[in-house]
Amino acid sequence: MQTPTVLVKGRGPSIDFLSSPTVAIQVGTGPVKDELHAHQALLRARCRFFRRILNEDSYAHTTTPILFGQSTYAVKKYLEILYKGLYKSGNNERTRPARPLYDLEHTLAVFRFACHIEDAEQLNRTLVTIIAHVEKDGTCPPLSVISAIMDSKSVKAREWLLDLFVEKGRSTWSASFREQSYALDLHEDINGKFCSRRDNPPTKAVDPFDASSYMLDVEAYTKGVGGDGNKC
Repeated sequence: MQTPTVLVKGRGPSIDFLSSPTVAIQVGTGPVKDELHAHQALLRARCRFFRRILNEDSYAHTTTPILFGQSTYAVKKYLEILYKGLYKSGNNERTRPARPLYDLEHTLAVFRFACHIEDAEQLNRTLVTIIAHVEKDGTCPPLSVISAIMDSKSVKAREWLLDLFVEKGRSTWSASFREQSYALDLHEDINGKFCSRRDNPPTKAVDPFDASSYMLDVEAYTKGVGGDGNKC
């Protein structure tokens, strides 16, 4: 049996995570499952998904654990965020912005799990953190970020990725990304942006790997095809 002791390290909540847990969560992708423990009251208060399933009779007691076919790491980090939040404040909250409490790998794991359970609130919060990490580095997003966003089917996340693509151009995409199946999905997203106005369609489709094909259409993307000031 495994308990995520990391949850009580550092500046955690006043509640002791390991004290009198009221729900068990079995996780793991293999035949042998790990078991994590948590508190029903906190899960209900901070996560709509858990609030819904914990109201079912089958999960009224810890004798019937919640089952997830997900990695232990992802679920553990997700629980950690529910207990501690995503950010830690500076010494002076008025002058110093809150800083991400977790690294990019941690946040991506939670982002993927939030997508799996359709937790829109945590999905949006982790997306903000992912964007902050990418913008802080000032470089193109790593393949792990691109794949997580494309796999998530999150409209908001894809909008950000598409905007970043238009801003940075061809250098945004690595050669390894072009070989992935979700590169075609992004291609469809980009063309969908330009083709949504049937009364004034673009002259040609946009190929995300051909710099000349989208550079001519940046103005159409930012102002809206047809020139009325609205995005496609």
